Amino acid sequence: MKFSDFSDFENNNNLIELEPSKKLQDTEIIEDIFFEIDTKNFILDLNHVYDNIRIIWHYNKNWNTMKSNFQRECKKKGVQDSHISLIEDTIDANYNTITITQQQQERKKEEEQTEQNSEDPKENKKKGEKETRKIHVINKCSLGIPLAESILVDNKVAAFIQIVDGKPILSSKISLSDFDIVPPERIEYLSKEYSFHSIEEINLFIELAKKETLDSLFRKVKSILKKYIDIDEDFINILAADIIFTYFQDKLGMTHYLLIVGDNNTGKSNILLIFSFLGYRPILDVAITPANIYNFGSQFEEGQCIMLEDEIGDIDNQFEKKKMY
Repeated sequence: MKFSDFSDFENNNNLIELEPSKKLQDTEIIEDIFFEIDTKNFILDLNHVYDNIRIIWHYNKNWNTMKSNFQRECKKKGVQDSHISLIEDTIDANYNTITITQQQQERKKEEEQTEQNSEDPKENKKKGEKETRKIHVINKCSLGIPLAESILVDNKVAAFIQIVDGKPILSSKISLSDFDIVPPERIEYLSKEYSFHSIEEINLFIELAKKETLDSLFRKVKSILKKYIDIDEDFINILAADIIFTYFQDKLGMTHYLLIVGDNNTGKSNILLIFSFLGYRPILDVAITPANIYNFGSQFEEGQCIMLEDEIGDIDNQFEKKKMY
């Protein structure tokens, strides 16, 4: 680490140096890669292979959003895709350290704010409550409230929808006992968002839903599966039941995992694709990392999404991923 280049970095307690993986070291393109705790910036220095460029991107609690920003900055400056992938592996390997450090920083700031407010409680009580009350982005919530699902209206307005007495209620924010929740903006979704043109369209779907039962939904899902998948009836039944189950996964204490096995060109990826159109908030991806799996969940309520991973044949050799799943 070349601290002499930075006058503000005399105290290395402000830095987390990221150790490049062996594969990344072998490329011989890295000078330094570290995370600055106070500014929440990742800083990557590449060597003469890339004309000694520096790449800076900001920490985001949404790890996927943060990595998307990183990829964008790298591509702006001409970094090869293969090198971007290796650098991402190094970033993922430090997920827990960086996340825990940021949580500690947030707690420290809250404690300092609390001390400051306690000096003059009459003036600062209300102000302190507002400043320390956290806001969290979440897909859905049913913690002591009617089920709230995040949607988009007119493909741009983020809102929670709740059905109360058969009528929709839209909210931009919901206050719970000790924090507030807000729905994701359009660019924050990891899965395909639920979008409606207007409140009239929402009312139309509510009326249609009133006519459905689990049996009628099962028959409709089966008919769609049979159009696109040529497979035994028993497996079609399992897929149809599982697709419907994904909308109720938070109601049960456990689940099972489908592992689809077959030769090339037997339709494995096609099954995942159809599932991604019909399942609840699906995230379809390849080579999902343990950090991604952790990040796709939620600290507040289970069942925020479902994960559909393609090309997972070597799962037995990935202990950390198996443990996280």
